Amino acid sequence: MRGPQTGPVQGQPAVPMQTSPSRPVPPAGTTGPVTGSTVGPGRTADRPMGPSPADRTGPPDATTARLPPLNVPPITPEQQVAFRERVLNAYGAIAWLRSPPWVDPDQIGLVGFSDGGRVGLFVATGVGPTGVPYPDAPMPRAVIGYYSSCFDLAGAGAGPAKLTTLTVPYLAHVAGNDDWPGTQVCPEVFARLIRDGPPFTRFDYPGVSHDFNARQFKTEKRTPYGSLLYNAEADRLAWERSLAFLREKLGLKQP
Repeated sequence: MRGPQTGPVQGQPAVPMQTSPSRPVPPAGTTGPVTGSTVGPGRTADRPMGPSPADRTGPPDATTARLPPLNVPPITPEQQVAFRERVLNAYGAIAWLRSPPWVDPDQIGLVGFSDGGRVGLFVATGVGPTGVPYPDAPMPRAVIGYYSSCFDLAGAGAGPAKLTTLTVPYLAHVAGNDDWPGTQVCPEVFARLIRDGPPFTRFDYPGVSHDFNARQFKTEKRTPYGSLLYNAEADRLAWERSLAFLREKLGLKQP
């Protein structure tokens, strides 16, 4: 998986699903099927994956008040292309994980952050980057989206109305003070997804901002797109809920 600013993320292939990358090497000592997962980054690919033990103790961080709208720069053609690539890369990563015999194809999950969460919405509804059904797409067993964007970056009519029915369970972590573009239309998208198909689960985190689980933003950061601020309590809750969701949907045993 790759983002427009980051290039390929180590260990996750940045290839369309039509290609045939070499098979991954099994972990040392593997004797049977293992669980696979692929991660879809949004704005950055360097965010820590879940809270560290040091961040799981102590009182919650202070939260920020909702900030006024920003003058958001227009979506560039490069960003439109990057989003299409992200959707293809997500399907490609799933296909890649399904290839070795030591990965259980029924225990593959997809986790997306920010625009990676919107990629997850496309995958969870079985559509390609233009918002139309993607035939014979390799599917994960479940999808998780952190503070997902629902903005139409695809530039080909793939707006909220196209994402109507889930094909796999989806878990949404929603930041209450999220001021990033595209998050405001997510309630409309979520309302459609709740009606039919596999379960749609939503958890709201009042008073927290975009990137609430990224520990590098313990001090609020303002960007041209919106604000970023870590919140330890929301991070902990979302992490625990994500693990419980994956254990249930992927059929994993409690450690």
